[in-house]
Amino acid sequence: MIWKAIIKAFPLIENGLAWNIGNGSRVKIGLDPWSGSDGNHLLTEQLIQSLHSRDFYFLSSVADTNHATLWAQGWKDPFSLGLNEEISQELEHFIQGIKAAQIHLSNIEDELIWDFAPSRSYTPKLGYLKC
Repeated sequence: MIWKAIIKAFPLIENGLAWNIGNGSRVKIGLDPWSGSDGNHLLTEQLIQSLHSRDFYFLSSVADTNHATLWAQGWKDPFSLGLNEEISQELEHFIQGIKAAQIHLSNIEDELIWDFAPSRSYTPKLGYLKC
């Protein structure tokens, strides 16, 4: 009986999972949501494949450390990566979403959290209230 309840909760838990960005080395570009991303993290399969062919897999790989300041993270210019115009525009839109979220990479590890709770941790009580 308890296993049925746990299995039933999986979709709820999964939908609330997001990354609290640290160094960006575990967050997959175009696939993994960050805290508060609201779907802005998703990219087309074509763009993801184009990025993978250039060894861009994680958020940290599109960061530009040469243009990072204390106040803002620098990001690579999508139009300089050799992608076609349409794909470059999609990546530019993605990077604008990252900038709007004010993501600044740091030395700490990325952390998987439950984004539906102020405590950032899932509890059965919070899951029940979310249903």
